[in-house]
Amino acid sequence: MEKFSDDSAIIGLITDEDDRTYRELIQDFVDWCRQNHLQLNAGKTKELLVDFRRHKQPCTQVNILGTDIKMVTSYKYLGVDMNNKLDWTDYTAATYKKGQSRLYLLRKLRSFGVQGALLTSFYDSVVASAIFYGVVCWSSSISAADRRRLDNLMKKASCILGCPLTQCRWWERAG
Repeated sequence: MEKFSDDSAIIGLITDEDDRTYRELIQDFVDWCRQNHLQLNAGKTKELLVDFRRHKQPCTQVNILGTDIKMVTSYKYLGVDMNNKLDWTDYTAATYKKGQSRLYLLRKLRSFGVQGALLTSFYDSVVASAIFYGVVCWSSSISAADRRRLDNLMKKASCILGCPLTQCRWWERAG
């Protein structure tokens, strides 16, 4: 039986241009995986560097098991798009697009005569779950424009369902 270390994330802090602790953390994880008979697929591993310094220094490439790890500017982790600026524009754009396509399904159901609790149940399980996935991660730091876009999705859903939804200031309650 083979076991893999999927969806693992290592978060490290590099201070004073000294990345030794960060690299030791990575090596400790590689050693732990080896000791616990977990295989790492270094070819699928990515590094996302978040650096808010004004004068950025180039980083040395991380190497795991003889494979150089590719540094990326954005990455999808557990369904949430993140980027190296830690803004949520990419994620909210993808969420908006996904929400629009799910609202289409909601409209189709309504056109077939589905009403009431069944339509609301579909909204809760298919539409709202897509819109609010990961909300605790991003709700407190999205831009006002992104909030308006997601609020518009909620308003459209409210019109389709024929009942008011509590979209008002949802981002403050979630964060």
